[in-house]
Amino acid sequence: MLNFEKADSKNKVTGVLLCRDRVAILTGGKGSDAVKALHGAGPVFAESELEGLLKSAIEDGRMGEQVVVGVDPLLEFFSTQRTIAIAGDHAPDSLIDELRNKYGGRLIAETVRTALSPKTHQTAIAVPKGELQESSAAFADYDSGKVRFISTSHALYALALEQDPMPKKWSSEIRVFLGQREGLVMFAVDGTLVARQIFEYSGQAQGPIVAAVNGMVAAVQEGLGLGQPDGILFHVGKDHADIAKVCSEVTSIDAGVRTHIPYEQSTLCLALAFDGFRRRRQGVDFFTHVDNTSSAEVVDGKAKFPVRQMLGLSAVILGMGGYLWQAGSALANEADNLFADAQAALDFYDGDSFAMEEGLDNLYKTVSVAEGFLMERVYWSDIIKELPRILPSTMSVVRIDGRYEFKVPEEPKEGEEGDVAAPMVFDESSRYFELNLKVPIASESSKVPEVAELIKALGENELFKRHFRKIPNPELSKLEMDGGWQANIAIRLTP
Repeated sequence: MLNFEKADSKNKVTGVLLCRDRVAILTGGKGSDAVKALHGAGPVFAESELEGLLKSAIEDGRMGEQVVVGVDPLLEFFSTQRTIAIAGDHAPDSLIDELRNKYGGRLIAETVRTALSPKTHQTAIAVPKGELQESSAAFADYDSGKVRFISTSHALYALALEQDPMPKKWSSEIRVFLGQREGLVMFAVDGTLVARQIFEYSGQAQGPIVAAVNGMVAAVQEGLGLGQPDGILFHVGKDHADIAKVCSEVTSIDAGVRTHIPYEQSTLCLALAFDGFRRRRQGVDFFTHVDNTSSAEVVDGKAKFPVRQMLGLSAVILGMGGYLWQAGSALANEADNLFADAQAALDFYDGDSFAMEEGLDNLYKTVSVAEGFLMERVYWSDIIKELPRILPSTMSVVRIDGRYEFKVPEEPKEGEEGDVAAPMVFDESSRYFELNLKVPIASESSKVPEVAELIKALGENELFKRHFRKIPNPELSKLEMDGGWQANIAIRLTP
């Protein structure tokens, strides 16, 4: 079990976890006293409420000389995808930079390096922009470098890796953490976090744990195209070795138990404090991406030509100016350091603004592909969680199958009235959600009213309507099973 050492907050690093409706601050105590929770007035923070809570905590002396801030993993977007083959030479980094700028009103996104090759996979992480900006404002009086805003997921993995290193013969691993209401499963390669998933967990049944591990193994092999993980480590303590045995039998993967690291606020705060200022840490500090400047300078009442933005545009096109592209959010010294490289990019285009505009148009086309891949997709975990809520109580799931292919848009075709977007054509088998269900019945002649209930529930559910609007009449068969009768139902939903 992890130990929370009592520490003087003035001399120690303070971990601060931001949740939807509260701020959890590491105190150094034990058990329920390990963190101090400051609650908001409602289920989510109102505007400026988070900033006020943080400033109040600073004034009360709850913060140390160094502070590490992170958001609850539920609020943190983290995903690894296979790199899409796109015409052109745009690197994955520039795609994420553009995505970050396009969704700057909601998220601050960044690429993360992993042990996987960037030629085959890219990893993105994002945090809510509002929480980031209010945190930045609250800690404005802190000295530079004394406050960091990092990934909570990566911090937890770093803490677990420090407690229990990956076995020497392994190159990839799955780690599982359990809490009172939720659990977290992580996949890493060569000590770098590649994927993670939060799942509901009641604290007793082993079914959700096995399902979560199975889901991660499938995502690794089918979604990422990687080999089977070398092993699974459960951070549940030696008293719960049975869950490792069960998962090993189900997955045929070596599994074992390690130090008990509960998935709870106190652990996440401790992980942030542990990982935030380590010398070898190379993760993203989101505080370097807070945009507090305007897009153009003004002199004598007239807007100057936005030289820095133009420099940034040309630098992005050449793959050397990711920071200058968002010059408003870069610090002045960073802009100065990159000015020479940006000037070289301008020279490349001979200062031709039309050529740069054409390059920008091409960049937007590339970004639209990344946007569709990252944003316009089905989140199967949400659908699986929703399914039990709409199924009739007498109906049981036998099998679930689903697919939702992403299609790269074709180039627009020239028409009499300008460019016309080519229609998106999908194979009927490329996008579907299929259910095989069963219902006990009294006899072969019995009606099955649950079928009508199911069709109605699927048709009215917003989550299913968003992706699968066509709900055909299901296939129905009746079989005699063990002296009784059973109705088997198969239904395939399509967009």
